[in-house]
Amino acid sequence: MIFEKSKRFRVELARKEVGARIAKARRTRGWTQKDLAGAMGVSWHTVVGWENGVRFPATRFLGTLANCLRRSLDLIVLNRARGAKYWKLMVPPERTGGGFAHQKPVSAAVTSAGVT
Repeated sequence: MIFEKSKRFRVELARKEVGARIAKARRTRGWTQKDLAGAMGVSWHTVVGWENGVRFPATRFLGTLANCLRRSLDLIVLNRARGAKYWKLMVPPERTGGGFAHQKPVSAAVTSAGVT
């Protein structure tokens, strides 16, 4: 039970950290939340949810988000500069039925050809 709470805490912390990086990049760009939402074709409430750590951006929006904010996806999601040799990715939980289906962290090597 304690382990399960620890996993949820790490995922919540990761969501909040990603949200803080999105908000910082948006403010650096000089955009409001409505500006970012309009550029991405999502509602203002969706951007608020990302920035407040309520939810992660959907995978289909990550590329557009990085382009709009003029940041690398590595920097937004992983807080690593592009070209970092190794990183760990914590896959966010997905809601299934009434509970969470947690996945373990995935290690990957980043090369000039891509992720291996």
